[in-house]
Amino acid sequence: DHNGTINARRPLRAWDAGSVFSYKGFSLGGSYGSWRHSGVYKSFDKSVKQHSSFYTLGAGYSCGDLSTSITYFSSRAAAGIAGGTKQYGYDKAKLLSLGVEYKLMPGFKPYAEVTSFNLGENNQRPNRGVVALFGTKLSF
Repeated sequence: DHNGTINARRPLRAWDAGSVFSYKGFSLGGSYGSWRHSGVYKSFDKSVKQHSSFYTLGAGYSCGDLSTSITYFSSRAAAGIAGGTKQYGYDKAKLLSLGVEYKLMPGFKPYAEVTSFNLGENNQRPNRGVVALFGTKLSF
């Protein structure tokens, strides 16, 4: 379309908020964010899913040199954002992550994290898996 109306997208209008509460080594936190209709084609009618959002929940514990955490992330994005055709579902992502780190000595902290993910694209078969990360943080 030469006048740009068919491929015009809605402007970015997003917000997010989060908070963490800590007490005696325990931490509990979370966040929520919304992109609303950002990036969706203006030409889509009301029957097309157009709202996108995410939320996170997490908990952690630190005792001396040892710290652990668990975090959950979930999001859904209007399927019309990525594609040029009208699609009626949502793209979804769900992740669960477990982490641990230990300060072995000043400036040396080994860590490990395992994350399970489930990614679903507009009602198609999901992509599932597990990612493990092991490493060390060096500070000097």
